[in-house]
Amino acid sequence: MPYGTFKSIGEVTQKFDIEVRTEQFIDKKEFKIPENIFSRIKVRLTEDAYFINEFAICELMISLMLDEVADNYQQLLVWSRAPFVV
Repeated sequence: MPYGTFKSIGEVTQKFDIEVRTEQFIDKKEFKIPENIFSRIKVRLTEDAYFINEFAICELMISLMLDEVADNYQQLLVWSRAPFVV
């Protein structure tokens, strides 16, 4: 059954007989985001070209933040635009 056919998380849990748990699974870690990241985001927020479609937003805006988080959590693997096939 394709993922897109499920209407809720409850439907998935029933279909696959799994339990949803919502507790925190990674320790919080404070880190300072470098000012150059904020500067790059500010510039990109003023340019319409970065908001052409979802792909552009993801690759040019969100990826900056994800990269910074991943650099500070070595055990956390972060990827974007990669197929997740089960």
